[in-house]
Amino acid sequence: NRLIPSPTCGRGLGRGKKLEVKVRPSPASILIVSDALWLEVMPKTIFHQQHEERDFYQTVFLQAEHFSWSPDFFDSVKFLAQSYGLAAMDAIHLATAIAAQADEFVSGEKPGKPMFRVAEVKTVSLWTLLA
Repeated sequence: NRLIPSPTCGRGLGRGKKLEVKVRPSPASILIVSDALWLEVMPKTIFHQQHEERDFYQTVFLQAEHFSWSPDFFDSVKFLAQSYGLAAMDAIHLATAIAAQADEFVSGEKPGKPMFRVAEVKTVSLWTLLA
């Protein structure tokens, strides 16, 4: 199993480090992250001195496999965005999951958002996992 956590995995759900168990369902699971995820979660967390959230994300990044983009990566991002009506960062995260051959993309978004229409990778909501 390979998973890519969404930017909201540790934020706004009030569960902090306990959430890591939910994001990583088995010891054999591999977390996949990208520079886009780092840029989306770390700068504000560091700036606002949210130490617990920062520590959570640092732990995720240390345990994760880092996916690097190829020069033609953004062609697939543009294709996903226009095919499914995705916001830019959602398209980047999902294209990363697809290119990294993730089994599923774990999102902090509630089901029903455009990202759940993407057929190329299974998208799972943390809200469903925590229910």
